[in-house]
Amino acid sequence: MSGKLNNTSVCASGTTSWSVNAALKTGRNTIKVQSVDNLGLRSSFVTVTRRGGADEENDR
Repeated sequence: MSGKLNNTSVCASGTTSWSVNAALKTGRNTIKVQSVDNLGLRSSFVTVTRRGGADEENDR
C-alpha cells in the first residue's frame, strides 16, 4: 500500500498495510501505524487522521 500524506510518500507493507486497511474498513478516523526501518533497528509510531468528505458520516 502506498499513498501521499501531506506531500510525503507513505509506503506500507505486510501487517502494517493490513492494519491500515482494516482500520479504514471499520470506519476509524484515527489510525496508529508502526514503521520499522530496513534494518529493523528503529521503529516509530505515526498517527494518521483520515479526513473524509460527504461519505465520512456513512463510514462510521
